[in-house]
Amino acid sequence: MTGYQARCIAVVLTGCTTLSAPGYAQISTRGTGVSEPEPVSQTVRLVVEVMREAGKSAGHPWLARGAGGQGNPSGRGLCSACGVLAGAGLGLAAHEGGHLVANWMLGTDVYVKKVEGGGVPFFAIAHRDELSRRREFIVSSAGLWAQAATAEWLLTRTPRLRSKRAALSKGLLAFHVATSVLYGAAGLGAFGPPERDTRGMAVAMGGSERLVGAVVLTPGILDAYRYFYPSATWARWVSRLSKMAMLIPLLR
Repeated sequence: MTGYQARCIAVVLTGCTTLSAPGYAQISTRGTGVSEPEPVSQTVRLVVEVMREAGKSAGHPWLARGAGGQGNPSGRGLCSACGVLAGAGLGLAAHEGGHLVANWMLGTDVYVKKVEGGGVPFFAIAHRDELSRRREFIVSSAGLWAQAATAEWLLTRTPRLRSKRAALSKGLLAFHVATSVLYGAAGLGAFGPPERDTRGMAVAMGGSERLVGAVVLTPGILDAYRYFYPSATWARWVSRLSKMAMLIPLLR
């Protein structure tokens, strides 16, 4: 990573942190009136709230309109759970689809590789070709780009998503937030399977994986904040800037 790129990333992160400070001060602890910064707790609250959404017996557009379906709360709750899971599945498809599209555009030979993280088996989109650093960075970060763009479209189109009956959209956003936090933590701690995106991005740009982890983590936390506080203009723009920071290594 060149000194220019490192300075650009440092400036963006410093700016995001500075702009975030006034907004964090607006969060009040329940019942005490004491203000304290708790951006990470917003991320946890979002994931928990989406899981609760799956158990609600509220109506949903997917529900059958017949009398039998309307009188069956368990059926409504099940349908809402299906919406959350389907949204998470769409988030996974967007992430992995980003990798596939990047590989396809670069003409690489891709295959599905079994990986394991924390004893949990999973899969990764890998390629057999030897790529330049620039192309390797594009392939490694394309999944995160795709999910960040999807989340931005979702929160821009429906800023007050929390008040909507939209299990599918909430599941999609929850996947983005959870994945950003997991990848960010993995990057900051340098743990997980060798195929993790943050490591691939760091190796490709010749930089620190901890820096990559911070860049990946920031949009997830800010988008969770936007879910709970849709009127926070600062969060909307700082979130967008943090997403754009992932593109800085391409400035060569």
